[in-house]
Amino acid sequence: MADNTPMATIAPIVFWELFQSKDEYYSSYGRLANRIMRITGFLLSMFIPALYIATQRFHLDEIKKLPIGDHKAKLITEFLFTGEILNGLLEMIFILFVIRIIYDTSLHIYQSLYIMIVLLAIMIVGQYSVTTKLVSSGGLIVFAFSQLCTFLVLVKGLLPLADTMKWLLILVAWFFGYTGLAAVFVIFFICGASIRTFGIPYFTPLISFRIHEWKDTFWRGKLKKLINSEHTYPRKK
Repeated sequence: MADNTPMATIAPIVFWELFQSKDEYYSSYGRLANRIMRITGFLLSMFIPALYIATQRFHLDEIKKLPIGDHKAKLITEFLFTGEILNGLLEMIFILFVIRIIYDTSLHIYQSLYIMIVLLAIMIVGQYSVTTKLVSSGGLIVFAFSQLCTFLVLVKGLLPLADTMKWLLILVAWFFGYTGLAAVFVIFFICGASIRTFGIPYFTPLISFRIHEWKDTFWRGKLKKLINSEHTYPRKK
């Protein structure tokens, strides 16, 4: 606790606690799926634009060979292939840049005008960007879904990490495809596993592997069992 602030700092904290909500301890609704959905949404918000670019740049021919029928393969190919003024990389950078401008602008306008200006800006930019073939409708849909996934992140401190990783993964996908994305994910996981918060591994109880502590990690276990159990983690000074 600190003077002159309503906030409190809890330590140590592990990665999985950033996806927990206080509402989960008052209701049984979604206790088995909410956290998994939030973690999945956090990962998708970073990886979906990059997967779109990697598939578009390196794997279009492989899609055409899938046993899904010529009509479906053609539709998927048309969705992935822009054929517009901007290529896939510049398309995603342009959309990211515009969304960032709209977001920062919305912080400095009157609250009464907030919804109107944001909706107007999104409608104009989205409509005319697609109409003038500056960006493709597929790229716009992919990025919109990626942005929706960010709303699943409860702790806003994770958003700068997600935004930075999104830019990095887009560049990696353009130059290295799926292989580069897999390598970045492994590096990201290793870096997180090497972090210790007050001596506690950041990815505990996944690393170090302590399956008996999973009762309040990926899902919220029974409250009676949680309240009456002790949490023990290996601590390194």
